Amino acid sequence: MNKLLTILKSRKVINAIITLITAIALSYGYNVSPEFKAAVASVTCEIVECTE
Repeated sequence: MNKLLTILKSRKVINAIITLITAIALSYGYNVSPEFKAAVASVTCEIVECTE
């Protein structure tokens, strides 16, 4: 379980999840700016204390 949490806290995994959500939003016709995507990634990493 600890290994799974360590993997999920990875900055690369967080960015991949946000990219996936952005792709889903684009498929529904929503446009997500790169600045918003970066801001969400930054806030998410602050909340979950991302690792490199």
